[in-house]
Amino acid sequence: MAYYKCIQDNQYNGLDSYRSGRIYDLTPTPPTAFFEAVSQSELDNNVSDWTPLPARRDLEGDWHVDSKLDIHNDLASNSLSTHYIDFNLTPIVEFAEGITAWSEDEGTLSTGMPGSDVTLNHGMEMFIPRRVINKTGSDMSNGQLVYISGGSGSNSYVSLAKADAAATSESTIAMLTEDIANNARGYATILGLVRGSATEPIDTSAGDPGDALYLSADTAGAFTPTMPTHPNYNCKVGIVFRKHATEGAVIVNIEEPICACKVAGGDNATWDDLRFPATRVRRGALNKPDFDYTNIGLLFPQDDATEETYVIAQMPHKWLLESALHSHIHYIQDEAEQPTFKMDYRIIQNGGAPPGTFTTISTADGDKGVYSYTSGSLSQIATFPAIDMTGVDGVSAILDIIVYRDDDDVTGDVLVKEFDIHYQIDSLGSRTEFAKG
Repeated sequence: MAYYKCIQDNQYNGLDSYRSGRIYDLTPTPPTAFFEAVSQSELDNNVSDWTPLPARRDLEGDWHVDSKLDIHNDLASNSLSTHYIDFNLTPIVEFAEGITAWSEDEGTLSTGMPGSDVTLNHGMEMFIPRRVINKTGSDMSNGQLVYISGGSGSNSYVSLAKADAAATSESTIAMLTEDIANNARGYATILGLVRGSATEPIDTSAGDPGDALYLSADTAGAFTPTMPTHPNYNCKVGIVFRKHATEGAVIVNIEEPICACKVAGGDNATWDDLRFPATRVRRGALNKPDFDYTNIGLLFPQDDATEETYVIAQMPHKWLLESALHSHIHYIQDEAEQPTFKMDYRIIQNGGAPPGTFTTISTADGDKGVYSYTSGSLSQIATFPAIDMTGVDGVSAILDIIVYRDDDDVTGDVLVKEFDIHYQIDSLGSRTEFAKG
């Protein structure tokens, strides 16, 4: 084989195919006006064009190669038009800004980003558009969670997110995928994999692969496998991909944070109520107490505990099992003195026998009037002591309830609007039909 470099675009052999600066395998020896011989050392340091002739050039002067072009070194060109690029699947490459190559580990193309510390794995992850800027006054670390706290023009400033307040959790948007010094720029991942390394560690040793991770309420920028509790915010940020003390990996997928009281149990559960309006409860014998059709409510008489109303309450599946119940009565107060209401109840668990006796509680041992009275008519609430539900660990428990007035403190009838039971919830319902699960 004999190789020659074209020194002037030409139509040698009647072919409009030779371009200045390119090397061709030619036989016989071409005219020296258009070509010069190439030494072996020059061949070793230049692009070799094995394209069978002819190639073609369009009216705009762009060159088109209609067969395979193998490039073994650098290629300098203003543009390249091709049907496809067949990347080397086992490249020897050191990523730097602007370099794109196939990644064996990721199974996709990777591109070196500005700064040379980050590569973008195409189709596998998404960054915040443009590099974010750290204006907090302190350095930030790979794996920390951030929210956008300001900006200038098209530049976004970020601060470390924390789940102890709405302002620092509701706008949580990304996890840093590199260390960012104060006043410096860096990349943050909205969706995708963020990895730790010996120099930029991420500790996921507290969880196992597949465990959910939440924004920490204790440490700014940190994540935790423990769901925050009230009054903090529950912001799920991703899951553990690799468990490791320094080289951990997180699949980032940040969800909208919600107040932890909406999902946490125990003292952090939120409240709801079971309502029994006076228009719906069952009155006792002889349809007593009387119903006031003008003011709409039941009239409980002075010093007569025989006029009773009857209620059957079934606990919803979303009730926090074994948590106490808080019952109360809505009534109209017309004078300074306050009536006393009593409630007899028994708890019936599914699969168990109904108790033979009732337990009695009174508003005299709770609060006969939550709101201060001055004059006129006041919509008042009287509360009963809490009902202990310890041991009631199944869904749909039943309460049989009898409500009546038992006092001589208030003259005449008292108008009652509604009987309620406040209860705590820790879920939207039960996992199975007949068990909380």
